[in-house]
Amino acid sequence: MHSRSDSVQRLLSWCSSKQIHIDARLSIIQDEITGGISVFNLSEETIPVSQILVTIPRRWMLSIRTCASSDSLVTWLADNGIHVPVYGHEAQLALALALYGEFLLASRSEWGGYLQSLPQKAVPIGLFWGYKYSDDEIPEREAIDWKGNHDLRQLFINPETGVERLTEIRGFYERVVEPFLSSSSAEVTLRGYHHAYSLVTSRAFLVDGYHGLSMVPIADSFNHSRQNQIHLESDFDVCMECGSVQECIHDRQGPPLVSDYRSSDSEEDEEDAVEMTTNAVIHPTHEVFNTYGETVSNFELLINFGFQSST
Repeated sequence: MHSRSDSVQRLLSWCSSKQIHIDARLSIIQDEITGGISVFNLSEETIPVSQILVTIPRRWMLSIRTCASSDSLVTWLADNGIHVPVYGHEAQLALALALYGEFLLASRSEWGGYLQSLPQKAVPIGLFWGYKYSDDEIPEREAIDWKGNHDLRQLFINPETGVERLTEIRGFYERVVEPFLSSSSAEVTLRGYHHAYSLVTSRAFLVDGYHGLSMVPIADSFNHSRQNQIHLESDFDVCMECGSVQECIHDRQGPPLVSDYRSSDSEEDEEDAVEMTTNAVIHPTHEVFNTYGETVSNFELLINFGFQSST
Protein backbone atom coordinates (compact mmCIF):
# COMPACT_ATOMS: atom_id res chain seq x y z
CA MET A 1 0.00 0.00 0.00
CA HIS A 2 1.59 3.26 -1.14
CA SER A 3 1.64 6.53 0.78
CA ARG A 4 3.49 9.84 0.60
CA SER A 5 3.66 11.13 4.14
CA ASP A 6 4.37 10.22 7.72
CA SER A 7 0.82 11.32 8.55
CA VAL A 8 -0.66 8.72 6.22
CA GLN A 9 1.71 6.06 7.56
CA ARG A 10 0.55 6.82 11.10
CA LEU A 11 -3.07 6.68 9.95
CA LEU A 12 -2.54 3.29 8.30
CA SER A 13 -0.70 1.92 11.33
CA TRP A 14 -3.54 3.07 13.56
CA CYS A 15 -6.10 1.44 11.23
CA SER A 16 -4.20 -1.83 11.33
CA SER A 17 -4.15 -1.78 15.13
CA LYS A 18 -7.93 -1.23 15.23
CA GLN A 19 -8.76 -4.00 12.72
CA ILE A 20 -9.87 -1.51 10.07
CA HIS A 21 -9.38 -3.47 6.86
CA ILE A 22 -8.29 -1.64 3.71
CA ASP A 23 -8.06 -3.55 0.44
CA ALA A 24 -4.45 -3.88 -0.69
CA ARG A 25 -5.35 -2.48 -4.10
CA LEU A 26 -6.14 0.91 -2.58
CA SER A 27 -3.48 3.55 -2.00
CA ILE A 28 -4.06 6.49 0.34
CA ILE A 29 -2.19 9.58 -0.82
CA GLN A 30 -1.67 12.92 0.91
CA ASP A 31 -1.03 16.01 -1.19
CA GLU A 32 2.27 17.52 -0.11
CA ILE A 33 1.01 21.09 -0.66
CA THR A 34 -2.60 21.10 0.53
CA GLY A 35 -2.36 18.20 2.97
CA GLY A 36 -5.57 16.77 1.54
CA ILE A 37 -6.02 13.00 1.44
CA SER A 38 -7.31 11.01 -1.53
CA VAL A 39 -7.67 7.34 -2.43
CA PHE A 40 -6.44 5.70 -5.64
CA ASN A 41 -6.39 2.29 -7.24
CA LEU A 42 -2.68 2.13 -7.99
CA SER A 43 -2.72 -1.61 -8.54
CA GLU A 44 -2.65 -3.16 -12.00
CA GLU A 45 -6.09 -4.66 -11.46
CA THR A 46 -9.50 -3.38 -12.46
CA ILE A 47 -11.68 -3.55 -9.36
CA PRO A 48 -15.19 -4.83 -10.18
CA VAL A 49 -18.59 -3.85 -8.80
CA SER A 50 -19.85 -5.15 -5.42
CA GLN A 51 -16.41 -5.40 -3.86
CA ILE A 52 -16.01 -4.53 -0.17
CA LEU A 53 -12.84 -2.45 -0.10
CA VAL A 54 -12.89 -1.03 3.42
CA THR A 55 -14.36 -2.46 6.63
CA ILE A 56 -14.57 -0.25 9.73
CA PRO A 57 -15.67 -1.78 13.06
CA ARG A 58 -18.40 0.34 14.63
CA ARG A 59 -16.31 0.44 17.80
CA TRP A 60 -13.81 2.60 15.91
CA MET A 61 -16.26 5.05 14.44
CA LEU A 62 -15.98 8.18 16.57
CA SER A 63 -19.42 9.07 17.95
CA ILE A 64 -20.99 10.25 21.18
CA ARG A 65 -21.45 6.53 21.94
CA THR A 66 -17.79 5.57 21.51
CA CYS A 67 -15.77 8.62 22.56
CA ALA A 68 -13.71 8.56 25.76
CA SER A 69 -16.30 10.59 27.67
CA SER A 70 -19.33 8.77 26.25
CA ASP A 71 -21.12 7.88 29.50
CA SER A 72 -20.68 11.28 31.11
CA LEU A 73 -21.47 13.07 27.84
CA VAL A 74 -24.80 11.28 27.39
CA THR A 75 -25.69 12.10 31.01
CA TRP A 76 -24.60 15.72 30.60
CA LEU A 77 -26.72 16.15 27.49
CA ALA A 78 -29.74 14.68 29.29
CA ASP A 79 -29.20 17.01 32.25
CA ASN A 80 -29.25 19.92 29.80
CA GLY A 81 -32.52 18.78 28.27
CA ILE A 82 -30.95 17.27 25.16
CA HIS A 83 -31.90 13.74 24.18
CA VAL A 84 -29.15 11.73 22.52
CA PRO A 85 -29.38 13.23 19.01
CA VAL A 86 -29.12 10.98 15.95
CA TYR A 87 -29.40 13.54 13.15
CA GLY A 88 -30.00 17.24 12.61
CA HIS A 89 -28.12 20.22 13.99
CA GLU A 90 -28.15 18.93 17.57
CA ALA A 91 -26.37 15.80 16.37
CA GLN A 92 -23.71 17.96 14.68
CA LEU A 93 -23.24 20.02 17.84
CA ALA A 94 -22.98 16.93 20.07
CA LEU A 95 -20.57 15.07 17.77
CA ALA A 96 -18.40 18.19 17.51
CA LEU A 97 -18.21 18.17 21.32
CA ALA A 98 -17.16 14.50 21.33
CA LEU A 99 -14.57 15.14 18.61
CA TYR A 100 -13.23 18.25 20.34
CA GLY A 101 -12.86 16.28 23.56
CA GLU A 102 -10.69 13.75 21.74
CA PHE A 103 -8.55 16.53 20.24
CA LEU A 104 -8.00 17.90 23.76
CA LEU A 105 -6.83 14.46 24.91
CA ALA A 106 -4.15 14.67 22.21
CA SER A 107 -1.82 11.64 22.42
CA ARG A 108 -4.03 10.08 25.11
CA SER A 109 -6.93 9.72 22.67
CA GLU A 110 -7.57 6.24 21.32
CA TRP A 111 -8.23 7.96 17.96
CA GLY A 112 -4.86 9.74 17.93
CA GLY A 113 -3.64 8.09 14.74
CA TYR A 114 -6.85 9.12 12.98
CA LEU A 115 -7.10 12.64 14.42
CA GLN A 116 -3.61 13.61 13.30
CA SER A 117 -4.61 12.90 9.67
CA LEU A 118 -7.51 15.37 9.76
CA PRO A 119 -7.18 19.07 8.83
CA GLN A 120 -5.66 20.82 11.83
CA LYS A 121 -7.50 24.10 11.14
CA ALA A 122 -11.17 24.79 10.63
CA VAL A 123 -12.50 23.73 7.24
CA PRO A 124 -13.66 26.91 5.40
CA ILE A 125 -17.36 26.04 5.30
CA GLY A 126 -19.62 28.95 4.40
CA LEU A 127 -20.86 29.36 7.95
CA PHE A 128 -17.45 30.67 9.05
CA TRP A 129 -16.67 32.94 6.10
CA GLY A 130 -15.30 36.16 7.47
CA TYR A 131 -15.43 34.96 11.07
CA LYS A 132 -12.66 36.78 12.92
CA TYR A 133 -10.56 35.17 15.62
CA SER A 134 -8.12 36.98 17.86
CA ASP A 135 -5.06 36.12 15.77
CA ASP A 136 -6.39 35.06 12.38
CA GLU A 137 -9.54 34.53 10.38
CA ILE A 138 -11.01 32.22 7.81
CA PRO A 139 -10.80 34.23 4.55
CA GLU A 140 -14.05 35.75 3.41
CA ARG A 141 -15.18 34.96 -0.12
CA GLU A 142 -15.36 38.47 -1.56
CA ALA A 143 -17.21 37.24 -4.63
CA ILE A 144 -20.26 36.28 -2.54
CA ASP A 145 -21.77 38.83 -0.20
CA TRP A 146 -23.84 36.32 1.72
CA LYS A 147 -24.61 38.73 4.51
CA GLY A 148 -26.64 40.83 2.12
CA ASN A 149 -28.17 37.96 0.16
CA HIS A 150 -31.46 36.85 1.72
CA ASP A 151 -31.66 33.54 -0.18
CA LEU A 152 -28.09 32.65 0.71
CA ARG A 153 -28.52 33.70 4.31
CA GLN A 154 -31.28 31.11 4.71
CA LEU A 155 -28.64 28.39 4.36
CA PHE A 156 -27.15 29.53 7.66
CA ILE A 157 -30.41 29.35 9.59
CA ASN A 158 -31.62 26.17 11.26
CA PRO A 159 -34.99 25.51 9.57
CA GLU A 160 -36.21 23.58 12.63
CA THR A 161 -35.69 26.51 15.03
CA GLY A 162 -35.44 29.57 12.80
CA VAL A 163 -32.24 30.53 14.66
CA GLU A 164 -28.92 31.29 12.98
CA ARG A 165 -26.58 28.32 13.27
CA LEU A 166 -23.71 30.49 14.50
CA THR A 167 -25.94 31.64 17.36
CA GLU A 168 -26.83 28.04 18.18
CA ILE A 169 -23.17 27.01 18.07
CA ARG A 170 -22.13 29.74 20.48
CA GLY A 171 -25.07 28.99 22.77
CA PHE A 172 -24.25 25.26 22.82
CA TYR A 173 -20.60 26.03 23.44
CA GLU A 174 -21.34 28.30 26.42
CA ARG A 175 -24.09 26.12 27.88
CA VAL A 176 -22.68 22.64 27.29
CA VAL A 177 -19.20 22.43 25.75
CA GLU A 178 -17.27 24.83 27.98
CA PRO A 179 -18.62 23.57 31.32
CA PHE A 180 -18.44 19.90 30.23
CA LEU A 181 -14.80 20.17 29.19
CA SER A 182 -13.79 22.55 31.97
CA SER A 183 -11.87 19.80 33.78
CA SER A 184 -9.65 19.25 30.73
CA SER A 185 -5.96 19.95 31.24
CA ALA A 186 -5.94 21.73 27.86
CA GLU A 187 -7.42 25.16 27.14
CA VAL A 188 -11.03 25.02 25.93
CA THR A 189 -11.87 27.65 23.31
CA LEU A 190 -14.68 28.54 20.93
CA ARG A 191 -12.12 28.49 18.14
CA GLY A 192 -11.22 24.88 18.94
CA TYR A 193 -14.88 23.90 19.00
CA HIS A 194 -15.41 25.64 15.64
CA HIS A 195 -12.60 23.50 14.24
CA ALA A 196 -14.30 20.30 15.42
CA TYR A 197 -17.70 21.52 14.18
CA SER A 198 -16.31 22.23 10.70
CA LEU A 199 -14.87 18.70 10.52
CA VAL A 200 -18.20 17.18 11.56
CA THR A 201 -20.14 19.27 9.05
CA SER A 202 -17.83 18.40 6.17
CA ARG A 203 -17.00 14.75 6.99
CA ALA A 204 -19.46 12.95 9.27
CA PHE A 205 -21.77 10.10 8.19
CA LEU A 206 -25.17 9.10 9.57
CA VAL A 207 -24.43 5.43 10.25
CA ASP A 208 -27.21 3.93 12.38
CA GLY A 209 -29.94 4.64 14.91
CA TYR A 210 -27.63 4.17 17.92
CA HIS A 211 -24.38 5.89 17.00
CA GLY A 212 -26.15 8.44 14.85
CA LEU A 213 -23.86 10.95 13.19
CA SER A 214 -20.28 9.65 13.35
CA MET A 215 -16.76 10.27 12.15
CA VAL A 216 -15.80 7.21 10.10
CA PRO A 217 -12.04 6.77 9.58
CA ILE A 218 -10.93 6.01 6.01
CA ALA A 219 -14.51 6.37 4.73
CA ASP A 220 -13.96 10.12 4.96
CA SER A 221 -10.75 9.88 2.91
CA PHE A 222 -12.62 9.42 -0.38
CA ASN A 223 -13.14 12.65 -2.28
CA HIS A 224 -16.41 13.69 -3.91
CA SER A 225 -17.66 13.11 -7.42
CA ARG A 226 -21.18 12.87 -8.83
CA GLN A 227 -19.98 9.77 -10.70
CA ASN A 228 -18.79 7.89 -7.62
CA GLN A 229 -17.45 4.33 -7.63
CA ILE A 230 -17.83 3.59 -3.92
CA HIS A 231 -20.34 4.21 -1.13
CA LEU A 232 -20.85 3.55 2.57
CA GLU A 233 -23.06 0.63 3.57
CA SER A 234 -24.36 0.29 7.12
CA ASP A 235 -27.25 -1.46 8.88
CA PHE A 236 -29.26 1.43 10.31
CA ASP A 237 -31.56 -0.77 12.40
CA VAL A 238 -29.48 -1.75 15.42
CA CYS A 239 -30.26 -2.15 19.10
CA MET A 240 -31.09 1.28 20.48
CA GLU A 241 -29.71 0.30 23.89
CA CYS A 242 -26.26 -1.03 22.96
CA GLY A 243 -25.91 -0.64 19.19
CA SER A 244 -25.62 -4.37 18.48
CA VAL A 245 -26.47 -5.59 14.99
CA GLN A 246 -27.01 -9.07 16.43
CA GLU A 247 -29.71 -10.32 18.76
CA CYS A 248 -28.78 -9.14 22.24
CA ILE A 249 -30.05 -9.11 25.84
CA HIS A 250 -32.27 -6.12 25.05
CA ASP A 251 -34.24 -8.07 22.42
CA ARG A 252 -35.99 -10.37 24.86
CA GLN A 253 -37.61 -10.17 28.24
CA GLY A 254 -36.40 -12.13 31.22
CA PRO A 255 -32.92 -12.76 32.63
CA PRO A 256 -30.01 -12.80 30.18
CA LEU A 257 -28.64 -16.10 28.94
CA VAL A 258 -24.99 -17.10 28.94
CA SER A 259 -25.14 -17.06 25.14
CA ASP A 260 -26.10 -13.37 25.23
CA TYR A 261 -22.57 -12.46 26.19
CA ARG A 262 -20.39 -12.93 23.15
CA SER A 263 -16.62 -12.82 23.04
CA SER A 264 -15.28 -9.63 21.45
CA ASP A 265 -13.32 -11.68 18.94
CA SER A 266 -16.20 -13.92 17.82
CA GLU A 267 -17.06 -14.33 14.16
CA GLU A 268 -20.34 -12.51 14.71
CA ASP A 269 -18.43 -9.38 15.74
CA GLU A 270 -17.08 -9.21 12.20
CA GLU A 271 -20.56 -8.18 11.09
CA ASP A 272 -20.55 -5.28 13.57
CA ALA A 273 -18.93 -2.96 11.04
CA VAL A 274 -19.67 -0.53 8.24
CA GLU A 275 -18.28 -1.08 4.76
CA MET A 276 -17.17 0.87 1.73
CA THR A 277 -18.47 -1.06 -1.27
CA THR A 278 -17.97 -0.48 -4.98
CA ASN A 279 -20.94 0.45 -7.15
CA ALA A 280 -18.91 0.99 -10.33
CA VAL A 281 -15.75 -0.42 -11.90
CA ILE A 282 -12.50 1.19 -10.74
CA HIS A 283 -9.73 1.18 -13.33
CA PRO A 284 -6.00 1.08 -12.54
CA THR A 285 -4.32 4.46 -11.78
CA HIS A 286 -7.75 6.09 -11.18
CA GLU A 287 -8.82 7.96 -8.06
CA VAL A 288 -11.70 6.34 -6.16
CA PHE A 289 -14.61 8.66 -5.36
CA ASN A 290 -17.54 8.67 -2.99
CA THR A 291 -20.32 11.21 -3.49
CA TYR A 292 -21.73 13.90 -1.22
CA GLY A 293 -24.84 13.98 -3.40
CA GLU A 294 -25.45 13.25 -7.06
CA THR A 295 -27.31 16.52 -7.62
CA VAL A 296 -25.43 18.80 -5.22
CA SER A 297 -24.12 21.93 -6.93
CA ASN A 298 -20.64 23.39 -6.67
CA PHE A 299 -22.14 26.30 -4.76
CA GLU A 300 -23.67 23.93 -2.20
CA LEU A 301 -20.35 22.07 -1.93
CA LEU A 302 -18.60 25.37 -1.25
CA ILE A 303 -21.13 26.43 1.37
CA ASN A 304 -21.48 23.10 3.21
CA PHE A 305 -18.12 21.39 2.68
CA GLY A 306 -15.65 24.17 1.95
CA PHE A 307 -14.56 23.08 -1.54
CA GLN A 308 -15.63 23.01 -5.18
CA SER A 309 -15.47 19.99 -7.45
CA SER A 310 -14.38 19.64 -11.07
CA THR A 311 -15.96 16.19 -11.44
